[in-house]
Amino acid sequence: MSTAKDKKTQTPRMLTLHCALQEWIDLADELDKQLAQLEDSPKVRNLFHRLLNRIKIDIQEGDAMVPDKDGSYRLFQPIKPVSLGTLLSFRSVARLHEERKHWTREMLVEEWNRSMERARAQAIADGRAIEHEWEAAIDD
Repeated sequence: MSTAKDKKTQTPRMLTLHCALQEWIDLADELDKQLAQLEDSPKVRNLFHRLLNRIKIDIQEGDAMVPDKDGSYRLFQPIKPVSLGTLLSFRSVARLHEERKHWTREMLVEEWNRSMERARAQAIADGRAIEHEWEAAIDD
């Protein structure tokens, strides 16, 4: 049985990917979409994303593009390896950027309000919602 101390002293092992990075991202994206349809989706997707965030990748030029404010794309060039989860997030951001680049300010505000209401309803259902300001200071 390993302990927390053992985990800190273990040297990281390198993992070799035997397919193109784009294939990994495509597979992770498809699996994430399929997991979203499961009944226990949040729990399983959380585990999946934790796994993805443990897989670090050395980015090479052209591997990842991120949307810019002006609508163009620029290279993502990190100084150190990033997780596969980060690259999957960039893909989601790029997809949302493409879907919403022609939205008006009113459409963006309306979607933001819907998202906040969904989060509020979920927090109430989970018992995490704060009804009064003084509740935020409990256990501080």
